[in-house]
Amino acid sequence: MTKQKKEFIQKYIDELKFNISEYSNLDISELFDSIHKVLGIFLKDYPYLENYLRFDNNSAYLDTEILIGLLEKELIEDESSNEESEDEKSTYLELLNKIRIEIGSIESILKSYSPKSIVINYVEQLEKALEVFDIKTIKYCLSCIKDWYNSNINNIMHNSFVFNEDEHQSSMNKINLFAQDVEKIPDTFMKKSEEITNTSSTEPLIFLSHCSKDKKYGDALEYFITGLGVKSSQLIYTSHPLHKIPLDANIYDYLRKNINKNVFMIILWSNDYLESPACLNEMGAAWVAQSDYTNIYVPDFEFGNKKYHECAVDTKKMGAVLKNDQHCKPAMIELKNKIQELFSLENDEVKVNYILDEFMKKISEEA
Repeated sequence: MTKQKKEFIQKYIDELKFNISEYSNLDISELFDSIHKVLGIFLKDYPYLENYLRFDNNSAYLDTEILIGLLEKELIEDESSNEESEDEKSTYLELLNKIRIEIGSIESILKSYSPKSIVINYVEQLEKALEVFDIKTIKYCLSCIKDWYNSNINNIMHNSFVFNEDEHQSSMNKINLFAQDVEKIPDTFMKKSEEITNTSSTEPLIFLSHCSKDKKYGDALEYFITGLGVKSSQLIYTSHPLHKIPLDANIYDYLRKNINKNVFMIILWSNDYLESPACLNEMGAAWVAQSDYTNIYVPDFEFGNKKYHECAVDTKKMGAVLKNDQHCKPAMIELKNKIQELFSLENDEVKVNYILDEFMKKISEEA
């Protein structure tokens, strides 16, 4: 149920409550008129409503209370059946990202001990399940890996050919913790019907993931991208009114519906970006879609930041630092080429050179 619909229902609940408060001053026919009006508005959505009302001269007050209760029940049940809250989604995505980051090193440790063991198959299946958010399989594989480790840890520790006992102990502890925590994630997480109804359209889309504090650089990138000929509808940039996600749309829902393999993500890295749960969640949403991406950095970005190297995306991938120097301009030309190829845009060299020069001025301007 949308926010607007909830507010619409609440409006008529409040009207009915007001009528009850004025019951002694109202004619019974006025009260019934109000009931019939509300029924007429909501009968298509909730056809059972009138079945609970008596509609006789002595029931006006009671019918009004019943109608209020039924409508409030719809609001309560909608709240309880809603998808996970934003905080829950953030927590679940953070956990799944963490598992995805750690599983590679755990796999290497396991292969060093038993390269052909069945546990390696469970790890490989776990990696595949993480890519498509198959929560049931993730839980099953983690449980199997946990059981294998718990059954074999003593042999590992007493094997004279094993020289990394601490790594195995650490891996086992991580797997046990992951297996425990992942049980909190509903099996239907990111698998709701409206989430998995992804568009089959191959129309390209650019998603500019950024922190609102870096709007200066985001606006410069928006100028650069649209100047190349990318349409407003082909760019998601939430700090600009022409490129925002629709009102009341959930970031995960929207991206799951609209992001396909032809989406290109530009991550505008900054120190503030790494401190923003919303930004890191956007990155997680891009991970959901397995999007292609380019790393762009604000001038004062701290590359040694531990949080940066713990992110799910490949932070070693080449990118561009937004400084007006000899390194930035060639990198932006590469980005230009990629965007033109993605959207099949013609290369107007004079126009592109002008846009690029203006872009370099914009990133050099004082905030």
